[in-house]
Amino acid sequence: MVRESIKRILGLFLSCVLICGSIDFAFAGDKVETEESQQIKSIVTNLLENIYSERDMYGLEDISFDNLYLGEKISAYQEQNNELKEISVAYYPILENDKVVAIASVIYDEAGTPMVQIGRRFASELQAFTEKRADSNLVALVFDETGQVLYASDIEKNYDCIDTFIKDTGDDITTYTNELQAEPVSLFESINSKDIEFTQIKSEIKLDLKQKEECQDIYNYNSDSNNTLLSRANKDSKYLNVPIVLQGDYFLCWAASAASVGNYMTGKSYTAKNIAKKMDIGYNDGGGIKDAKRALKNVYSITTNRASSAPAFTTTIMNQIQSGNPIWAGFGANDGSLGHAVVLRGYSSSSQGAALSYMDPNESNYQVMSVRKDGIYQFAYGPITYTCECYLEISDF
Repeated sequence: MVRESIKRILGLFLSCVLICGSIDFAFAGDKVETEESQQIKSIVTNLLENIYSERDMYGLEDISFDNLYLGEKISAYQEQNNELKEISVAYYPILENDKVVAIASVIYDEAGTPMVQIGRRFASELQAFTEKRADSNLVALVFDETGQVLYASDIEKNYDCIDTFIKDTGDDITTYTNELQAEPVSLFESINSKDIEFTQIKSEIKLDLKQKEECQDIYNYNSDSNNTLLSRANKDSKYLNVPIVLQGDYFLCWAASAASVGNYMTGKSYTAKNIAKKMDIGYNDGGGIKDAKRALKNVYSITTNRASSAPAFTTTIMNQIQSGNPIWAGFGANDGSLGHAVVLRGYSSSSQGAALSYMDPNESNYQVMSVRKDGIYQFAYGPITYTCECYLEISDF
């Protein structure tokens, strides 16, 4: 009996040591910044400083920039052949105290240098998911096989669909949308929680932003053809307040981006559907740079030059934006799927780094991306990286 009691006591003691040790490892109170986290912190800080003067256009008008933190990288996976594989794109939550308010997505070049994109994205949905689980905010991100549907999952296999990004699947759009809404019971029933890691969503690294209100102002840009509201942080930054035109549940990014450019230049208010209808192109047929060029000419009387490359940052982008001309830009996907069109509407350049602000017709707010190298502009969704491959430059209006 004594020997058995000693065994039980030793067993309880060892269990306690193991449990406490694992908790101490997973939830260390004092976060030690790695070289990678320092790099990302620096880029994120610079991007947030750049968008501060326009924070309402990024959906961050009610956020205190004095209380922002960078969270730990969220574990992210994609379904591949009925298994979950970790993806190379990193997702970091940006928190106001303990509330997720934005998402920083990070991709890496061949040398391992991070490039960061910031937007609201699925921040609200992720926050809502964690709030429903007050006893535990351990989360993993799970993308479906297409890489276009995102779920948040906890260690108990509870899950919610928190974001979608429609792409060309070859299916009828109605059928595809209905499939997205179907609960992926089989996927989450097959998940072995021991095979994936979960991340605690909490504030980790304080972001100390420099807010110089005196360097930020709004002024009117006047030309013979239009009167456009612009915002400027300094002489090396300029932003055009292009309208956000959404594509909806259709393959109309090309038309939405053309409408954003055209509406901005002319003061009209066409939708993506309006443009597609005027060009006699079906809502789900997709379109490209030729269609956008033709739409800008036929609908808005705007002449553009077409280029099969990315625009140079220090010449084309800066000159066009300084002249009050937004840029229609086409991005190709690295998985060979349908590309995506956005509007480049602003830039900043300083010793802390360069950044591009853009209108994405899949998002209700502006997005911003860091620029590491002139002519290379990339953003990510799920495991997919989109790279700028072509653009339209306004030449006559």
